[in-house]
Parts: sequence; C-alpha cells; structure tokens
Amino acid sequence: MTGSSMMETLEDDKNKALPIYLVVDTSYSMKDDGKIEAANEIVPTVIATCKSEPMVDQAARFSVIDFCDDAHVVVPLTRGSAIQAPTFTANRGTDYSKAFSVLRKQIEQDYQTLKGDGFTLYRPFVVFITDGEPICAPTARDAAFKELTDPEFTRRPNMCVFGVGNDVTPETLQQYTAGRGVAIATREGADAAQALGTLVATLMQSVVASATAGATDNDGPNVDIKGMLEDDDDFLVALGQLD
Repeated sequence: MTGSSMMETLEDDKNKALPIYLVVDTSYSMKDDGKIEAANEIVPTVIATCKSEPMVDQAARFSVIDFCDDAHVVVPLTRGSAIQAPTFTANRGTDYSKAFSVLRKQIEQDYQTLKGDGFTLYRPFVVFITDGEPICAPTARDAAFKELTDPEFTRRPNMCVFGVGNDVTPETLQQYTAGRGVAIATREGADAAQALGTLVATLMQSVVASATAGATDNDGPNVDIKGMLEDDDDFLVALGQLD
C-alpha cells in the first residue's frame, strides 16, 4: 500500500474505532513457568505494534482488565501508543464470573463514551488469557457469560480465549468463545511469552489487513485467526485441533 493510499484510508476511517479488550488472568497459578512474565509482555507488544503501524493506532482502542478472585480495569480504553504498561502480579483464585461482569460493564461504558465523541464502532474484540480452570460457581459464571454475550446486547464482543500452560482444558477454552473468536492453546513446551506475543501481534496486524482490504463490517475485522496461527508449532487452535 502506498503512503498516499494509506493516508486516504486513514482519513476515510478516522471516525471508526475497534475496541479491543485484553483480559488477563493474574491468579496465583500464573506465577509458575514464566506465565506472569509472559503476561507482562502483552501490553508492551501492543504499544510497539501501534507505534509501528499507524493504521492500527488510529483504528483500534485498547483496554486491559486483570482478574483473579476479583477484576479491575487497569488500562482504560485508549490508543495503543498512549498506553502506560501495567505490571501484573499473581495472587489468589481464578474467578471468570468477575471478569465477565466487569467486562460487560466496561464495554457499555466505553461504547457510550466513544459514541458521544462521534465514533462509529465495530463490535468489540476480547482476548481472554487464562492458565487454569475457574473456581467460581458454575451458575454465576454461566450467568455472567450469558449476559456478556446475549444476542440482545448489541455491544456483545467477539471473544478469543487463549490458554497458557496445561492446566486449562480445551472444553473450558471453547465454552467461552463467542462470535468470530476462537479458542487457542499453547502446545506443551511452547514459550508462553513468545506465544502470547505472536497472538497479539497477529491480531494487531489483522486490523491493518482488514482495513486495507475493506474486510470489515459492523462485527469488526473479518480475519481468519485460526488460519493465521494453525501452522505455528507453538499453538493448538480450536475448530478441530482442540476437539
């Protein structure tokens, strides 16, 4: 794509935004095998990608939520190049229901803010990163996920679930995908930091590819995440390989 064509695309799309939420498990088990260190590389990867890809920086807005037995917004929705990277620490249990509830509330709040600023919004995209099975009550967890992904909730996100390590089962990963998202897991022995960096960079680059090809609609980038990662030896990708 030429420089002039890129600038024309940037100008055409300057009032369109894709909210991307990175939801990071910081439960106690993340302290093992370099997983929390890998999590701490996620946001710097986003920042570096946005600084090198002006179309990503313009089109995407990023928020970071961490969760263990509670959930918190640690980076409010903003341009990737403006993020101040947090430092994650591992502690307590793994409560998916708290993460889903905070995510639902934050998506609605961010939608209202961006719409008020004059943006047209694509459906949000969530990368949900976890290394273990949830400890929360199944009824609470399923109710929170249903509320987040309810077809009546017009801001319901596309959810990609990324499993780090061997303690989270394929069944759990697949259960909490939604829309255009897929379930992804690292292969045994794969370096967690490298695998997470690859996933995030692939997602960011797909924003550029979709924008330049016009492959977007109200549901967001129409990208083949499975196809992009399935030949990478670090990953097992859902829709077959995790069955």
